[in-house]
Amino acid sequence: MRQPRKSTVEIRTSFRGREAIVSGAAAALFRREKEGGFFGISVKLHARVRLKVIVVNSVEYRPDVDCYIRVPDPSNATAVAQGFAPRRCHVDDFS
Repeated sequence: MRQPRKSTVEIRTSFRGREAIVSGAAAALFRREKEGGFFGISVKLHARVRLKVIVVNSVEYRPDVDCYIRVPDPSNATAVAQGFAPRRCHVDDFS
């Protein structure tokens, strides 16, 4: 993807499930998060970045970005009222 200068690109995602988790550690974690009203999601982004100045391209950077976000449970009115709060992400190996 090439992005024009001084611009922003918004990336939208959608998560949909089909089957309920019925047993094991994943089911216990799901129940705890549902009772708390928020679901934790770990997002990892691996990118390649090159900067272009006039006609000269820079070296390629490969940052690894790790984010942990908390998404409110849509069926929990209290959590939805608190809303989604943006978090800071951690960037590794920007070289």
